[in-house]
Amino acid sequence: MNQYRASLSRREFLRIAGLTTAAISLAACQAELPAEPPSNQDSVRLVYQDWRTDWFPGLAQEMLAIFHAQHPNIRVFYTPDPDNLEEAMLEEMEAGTAPDVFSGCCAFFPAWAQKGHTLDLSSYVETGLDKSTIQDWSQAQYNYFFTTDGKQYALPKYNGGLALYFNKDLFDEASLPYPDGSWNYDKYMEAMQALTFHEAGMPGRWGSMVDVSWDRLQIHVNGWGGAFCQSG
Repeated sequence: MNQYRASLSRREFLRIAGLTTAAISLAACQAELPAEPPSNQDSVRLVYQDWRTDWFPGLAQEMLAIFHAQHPNIRVFYTPDPDNLEEAMLEEMEAGTAPDVFSGCCAFFPAWAQKGHTLDLSSYVETGLDKSTIQDWSQAQYNYFFTTDGKQYALPKYNGGLALYFNKDLFDEASLPYPDGSWNYDKYMEAMQALTFHEAGMPGRWGSMVDVSWDRLQIHVNGWGGAFCQSG
């Protein structure tokens, strides 16, 4: 299958290998059945799209081999994310050539759902997942994948971690103790104010900064009851 795919463009591969959206699908679009009929006429074929990093495709194929052994009536074909995922996927969704199962991230993933390009998984989760599996996820993360009208458009893939790092020399210079587990927002603000200094009425050095991508910054705003508003 990999050798055959090498001579095809990604769009052509999705057109040939894709099929109608199934229960576990996240895409609300449909693609044509494969030109080569499956050995079992009742089998299901799905196109699965995910990371294109150097290490992930091999891992995906290993996991799919295990999945195929456990579910012989389902064939899943892995394809890597396009280079410009955010824009390219939206174009393919609107053209009806998007993969059946895919992953997403950040601000653009919920935007796909808000545009109606994803399947509501609520009924499938209710009948196909036991409660212990759902409880293994962080509830805040799990609840993120619902639209405002209550449709569940995805399940968590992994839980990334954010880290606080600091400059020991600057803390030593200001005679401040290093951050520890006792810190709260008040202690953080006090330390950052002590680390900030001004020159000619302007900050010569800010005490801290956070990731400036809005979806990372948003959690701090939302945590205090605020929200970002679109202007214009």
